[in-house]
Amino acid sequence: MFNRILNFRNFIAAMVVSIAFGGMNAQADPPKEKPPAAKTYDFTLENFEILRTRSRHNDTDHVSFALKVGDKIYPAKVKHMGDLNDGTFKVGLSFSGVTVPKPDTKIVLTYLVLNSGHKQDEVSKWLEKGATELLKKGATAAGAWGEVISYIGNIGIEFLFPNCDGWVAGDHITLTGQKVASYGASHKETREYQGLDSPTGCGRNSIYKVTWSVKQK
Repeated sequence: MFNRILNFRNFIAAMVVSIAFGGMNAQADPPKEKPPAAKTYDFTLENFEILRTRSRHNDTDHVSFALKVGDKIYPAKVKHMGDLNDGTFKVGLSFSGVTVPKPDTKIVLTYLVLNSGHKQDEVSKWLEKGATELLKKGATAAGAWGEVISYIGNIGIEFLFPNCDGWVAGDHITLTGQKVASYGASHKETREYQGLDSPTGCGRNSIYKVTWSVKQK
């Protein structure tokens, strides 16, 4: 009799423990997935190659590079390259340690290359304005090289160019955090730009190639 009572008590105790822990498991929230960690990158305008100048001999080239990540705008950087003929020339403008918070974060990078004999201060203002306005314009400015330059002309810069001065390369590139992450440790891309019609007395229409890159930190 005593053994039966003891076994019954043990049974009841086991049931209580089972119910208690079972209830706890039933009420526990499922583990939440951690949001993707933010990633950090370097965006760089590496170089450009001149296959054919816009001017009859040398082009006096100036470059701008700007970046937008989400709602944050990184102001345009400008570099004056000097008088150049055919060849490849290092630019090295870079935005380092840029945080991209999420896979769906939108990234826009713009660059412009201008042949101009004007004073550098004036040229810097044009390049900064052009690159920044392209960032603001967003995806509707993306497309063919000619469409990008048409947009730049609409903000009043194109009409300031005399003689053989003019745009020789430029772009508006839209990415996402997911796209950049898919590149892995690094990605490098080169794009070619056939020149716009130049005035009589200049060289044939220019041909430039521009290389940009992104590197994960």
